[in-house]
Amino acid sequence: MINNKQFVRRVLEMAEHLSGVKYRVKDGELMVDAVKFAIEKALAEGEDISLHGFGAFKVHEYPERQATINGQTYNVPPRKGVKFSPGKRLRDEVAHGRFQTIDL
Repeated sequence: MINNKQFVRRVLEMAEHLSGVKYRVKDGELMVDAVKFAIEKALAEGEDISLHGFGAFKVHEYPERQATINGQTYNVPPRKGVKFSPGKRLRDEVAHGRFQTIDL
């Protein structure tokens, strides 16, 4: 698993490769934070997000239900959660263990 710092460095590598511009680590941190906050804000407002080839984030509403614990029944209130469905390109790249879109 890569951590946030490693992810920022990967984003910087991709951005530099695509644009030919050298970025500072602080720029990469801002890029990653901006994307995370944009996704969080859209989902918090009930919007679904579809990123072609990458996947879709969808707000899922879980209905009220009952749960039994140690023979006692409890009502579990409804709640919202997030589901992610990977896109075809992402599924294919993971299945084949390679990244084909950009050569670094």
